[in-house]
Amino acid sequence: MQNTRQTQQSDDELIFEKYMLDHSEVTNTVKPPVWMLYGVITLIAGCSIALVPFFKSDKSIPWVPTTNEKSKVIFEHINKLYMKNAIQKKELRFVDLGSGDGRMVLQAARLEGYPFKFIESVGLEYNPTLYFFSTIRSRIFNRQLKNTQFVRADFWKYNIQRFDVAMIFGIPVDMVKFGQKFEQEMKKDSLVLTNKFPIPGWTPLITYNEISIYQLGKHRDEYLSKSF
Repeated sequence: MQNTRQTQQSDDELIFEKYMLDHSEVTNTVKPPVWMLYGVITLIAGCSIALVPFFKSDKSIPWVPTTNEKSKVIFEHINKLYMKNAIQKKELRFVDLGSGDGRMVLQAARLEGYPFKFIESVGLEYNPTLYFFSTIRSRIFNRQLKNTQFVRADFWKYNIQRFDVAMIFGIPVDMVKFGQKFEQEMKKDSLVLTNKFPIPGWTPLITYNEISIYQLGKHRDEYLSKSF
């Protein structure tokens, strides 16, 4: 009888040991290996480093995208100016100084439903990451837009004489300098669009939702702006 009990006890111990061994194998299988954890950490760090350039555009100016709502407001107000004969040309050329991810350039290029159109839409971007991103975005997802171009350039050195409409989302310290560039290089009656920060000493034709629209020749303080 005693031998039978000892045999049964041994069998129970073997069963218990086998269970613990199997359970340990399952636990070890579920636990992620160390190399995988290091891989995830490296991937996160790499993505963070790659995204850093997106926060800087055109040297000292941080990149902040213009919202879709503001873009819509801009083109609607340009249309108002056109309907009031402030703009005479039906075919316009658009340039965005510091075009970032290219959204404003592409929206101008695909603009429809207005009596005018942009036959040329150009984005000037110094930041290599943003330039590459906007170029790929244009060539892959907007191949049908033949009037679009992105140029990696320092916009301070790029002559914008041929453009009828210029867009800038600058910072306060540079806005006077931008104003000087527009006056020196753009033709009379050309439009200048600013987002958030206006040009000191200039009088806008339209101000709405942090957007200011100026027209060269009617942009100084002595000009009594009309209500549009």
